[in-house]
Amino acid sequence: MSKAYRPSWGVRAVVTLLLTAFVVLPSASAALAVPTDVGHKDFSFGTQPARPTGEKNQSKLWFNDGTWWGSLFNRRDGDWHIYRFDQASHNWSDTGTLLEARYNAKADVLWDGTKLYVATAPNSTATADEKAYVRRYSYDATTGRYTRDLSVSVARGPMESIVLDKDSTGKLWVTYAKGGKVYVNASEGGDATWGAPFVPQVRGASNLTSDDISSVVAFDRKTAAPQVGLMWSNQNNDAMYWAT
Repeated sequence: MSKAYRPSWGVRAVVTLLLTAFVVLPSASAALAVPTDVGHKDFSFGTQPARPTGEKNQSKLWFNDGTWWGSLFNRRDGDWHIYRFDQASHNWSDTGTLLEARYNAKADVLWDGTKLYVATAPNSTATADEKAYVRRYSYDATTGRYTRDLSVSVARGPMESIVLDKDSTGKLWVTYAKGGKVYVNASEGGDATWGAPFVPQVRGASNLTSDDISSVVAFDRKTAAPQVGLMWSNQNNDAMYWAT
């Protein structure tokens, strides 16, 4: 089934109202305090690629073995590596493990407690390889290193972004928007075997703009089989859709 959501209040309006309410609560002296930087500045990624921690529907971080890890762009090599966060120094250090060699491909990452899964796809025709991949990595707690043990093509780009999740049966799912349609694909009988991408036969899955995106989440119902939820935008219809 699919449903369309058209909120009467814009998200920005709600956020603005909440922020305004928050700002007026403190004392006048606190409200007039001199602005200051928050957080810690790390290394520069340069000007390319633009927005290296995008896209908005993708995850870039995961927590494992007592620390944070991330998919970050290596400016020197022009590709994407696994970085480890050092909480004491507030710095990200390059582990040297390659996630994606194409500078115009961005990743969605999933740590399932045992394996790291990474879905990537190019967002332009700037590179010859336009395939979307799901790659799997094993983690060695002794060395603190990740090792790739699987790479499989699951779709063909270019596309703005690709997202993945894993349901309780172990099946992997990906979704992406391309050519005005939202697509889904899933593994079959193991991480290495996948079906063909398909367009869900539900309302709103076609006639998308080039800026529309989709996302997928796996969840369980206590009285039913594992469920997969799909959400996507359709700006031509001025709507967000949800299907299970």
